[in-house]
Amino acid sequence: MARILVLGDTHFGARNDSIAFLEYFFKFYDNIFFPYLEANPDIKTVIQVGDIVDRRKFINYIVLNRFKNDFIFRLKKMGIEGQSFPKFYAEPTTVNIEGCDMTMMPWINNTNYNHAMTHIKNTKAQVLFGHLDIAGFYMNKDMKSEGGLQPKVFEGFDVVGSGHFHTKNSMGNIHYFGTPYELTWSDYNDRKGFHIFDTDTRTFEFIVNPHRMFHKIFYDDKKKNLEEL
Repeated sequence: MARILVLGDTHFGARNDSIAFLEYFFKFYDNIFFPYLEANPDIKTVIQVGDIVDRRKFINYIVLNRFKNDFIFRLKKMGIEGQSFPKFYAEPTTVNIEGCDMTMMPWINNTNYNHAMTHIKNTKAQVLFGHLDIAGFYMNKDMKSEGGLQPKVFEGFDVVGSGHFHTKNSMGNIHYFGTPYELTWSDYNDRKGFHIFDTDTRTFEFIVNPHRMFHKIFYDDKKKNLEEL
């Protein structure tokens, strides 16, 4: 048996490289993510399923420095084999990780659609991880996707795990991991964290991130005015 840590969309540099959000992200990494890896030395692989940074062409130097030194290099020092960092899969690829054949699937678009469909049809892997747009799943806890690929495209796999949608939800063999932390008000009161994938049982264990960015304060102003409150 092997256990693999699966991390959803991380979006380093989110909210216009907000330092407040960066510090909030690292509250998760420093207090939850890395301590879990340190306490579970049997986990040697981390898979991150896309949108590792918030924008493709620009990132603030402060964010980049924290991302490099306090995330990438920290993982390397722990001996973690990053199947997305430092190795990225820009093409559909089947690899063997911890004795389990897995297909790594990048974002499917008009340019690579035929290649992706051919790989899905021909691969012997029963597990697929990717960054996918599949119809019928929740994009956030209140809104469901109407467009995208049909779930039947992936019916040949035992397990499909994906980034892209920011709320944790599953249907059949397909699982969206959500983000490890809150990014917008749509994430308020939504479950955040990361997953542990068991390569033998093909099941996921959810590890909760208790830290929150967004809070609501309710008060009764019927008997007191705003100044008194």
